Amino acid sequence: SKRCQTLEVKDPAGTRLVCRTPIWVGKQHSLIVRVKSGMLEQFAVGQSWLRYEAPRITGLIPGKVVPPGPTTVTIIGANFGRNVSDVSGRLVTDAGPAIPCSPLVLVSDSQVLCNITGQSLQGNMELTVGTFWSGGAQTTSKNADTALIELEQPVTVYITLAIDIQTIPPDTFDRAAFIRAFVTQTARALRVPESRILVVDILPGSIIVVVALLPDLSTTSPTPSELATLLQIQIANPDSEFRTSPITGTVLGISGSGILPTLATGTSTTGAAGAGG
Repeated sequence: SKRCQTLEVKDPAGTRLVCRTPIWVGKQHSLIVRVKSGMLEQFAVGQSWLRYEAPRITGLIPGKVVPPGPTTVTIIGANFGRNVSDVSGRLVTDAGPAIPCSPLVLVSDSQVLCNITGQSLQGNMELTVGTFWSGGAQTTSKNADTALIELEQPVTVYITLAIDIQTIPPDTFDRAAFIRAFVTQTARALRVPESRILVVDILPGSIIVVVALLPDLSTTSPTPSELATLLQIQIANPDSEFRTSPITGTVLGISGSGILPTLATGTSTTGAAGAGG
């Protein structure tokens, strides 16, 4: 139990009192008034008279994540309380068991940090505030602000180019310039930001560029697997932007997990001119 922060008697007879409630949480609390006059002492109880506002979630940062994590989600809202022992959280997934916040950090009455790890991170964040010892639990309601969206994981593809690997040795300006040009031309051909194209490695044979196609926070952008399909289409088309750029125009084929190997058939209009690197 907690005392009223302030108690004000509103009339001489003492029949009206104003209790300023302490900062707390809980579904319901009883108000106990102790009256003492000389040797006489009485208690009046208002059963379940007080109820604190339920917690609510107004936003998640980030709202889109890539499984399996671990991922720390910042939960923004109100009425989370001041004591971490009163708060528990979890991700209620669309498929499979709920994933508890482990750990959960209570930053303030309006902010919680929740660390989650799981094969599926699609679902809704949920906070429960209050325990049996603090007036009972209240749980946040499911709405658009509680939704956590799962992004597709990166897709790795292997793009073979007709370039002599000896012309772009590791840790040189020529290697760095090649990677910059490759990323720029690939991103332009796919109509995506360069940040979504990551060169992971360059292997011999002529050269094989190992590329990670990264997810994007926008729900309207192509997914990594859709980008892999777009690359296949462009590599198969000798007149595509990918095939007619100086560096990527030297392409011989593409392969990767989950996609059919595609060869660069036909003759591009300008790509062959850049084959010397």
